[in-house]
Amino acid sequence: MIKCDVIQDLFPLYIDDLASETSRALVDEHMESCPTCRDVLTKMQNGTLTASVNVDAAAKGAFKKMKTKLRNKTILVAIASVLAALTLIYGTFFHTIAVPLNSERISVIVGYDTVIDILFDGNYTGAAIRAEGDALFIGYYGTLFTRLVSAREPLQISVGNNMAVDFGRNSANIPIIEQINRIYYLNFRIIRTDTSDLSGIGESATLIWER
Repeated sequence: MIKCDVIQDLFPLYIDDLASETSRALVDEHMESCPTCRDVLTKMQNGTLTASVNVDAAAKGAFKKMKTKLRNKTILVAIASVLAALTLIYGTFFHTIAVPLNSERISVIVGYDTVIDILFDGNYTGAAIRAEGDALFIGYYGTLFTRLVSAREPLQISVGNNMAVDFGRNSANIPIIEQINRIYYLNFRIIRTDTSDLSGIGESATLIWER
């Protein structure tokens, strides 16, 4: 069993809340069975008894600084954890992904002015568009967030007057040289990065309209 004088030496740190969790536990455990130390601690807390061991101001200051540093470190770790969680959530919901082809959501209408309107009944962030000869390749892209949020009305890409315009999202103007007779759906990353002739891409592209 720990001696009373050892426990009482810890009282100044115990009272000033500078003792470690282990030291506080030792004091609490000892006082459960020692009325003498309980009386000494009560008198020291009331200011009627001076501590037998004098912890000078410099030592107290060092302990307080150490405790403050530990508390600040704990706060920084907590903030870092929150930021990491927010980054993960943001990456999950706003990471750009290809919108898969759904024939029920895409419709193509040719107006009286020969303008081709491609309507998408859903939501997306933007569309990659490229014309090669008389073929037009499009690929929608979005995020998990845009897939969860429905658009108020079908989003539209119009092709005509030597131009393809995405009115739905990014208002991109794509020059068109020839009359468009075929429209293919393709992964937007291929449209953006593949510099080869897309007309020979084969099964990767899906024909969604033909004049």
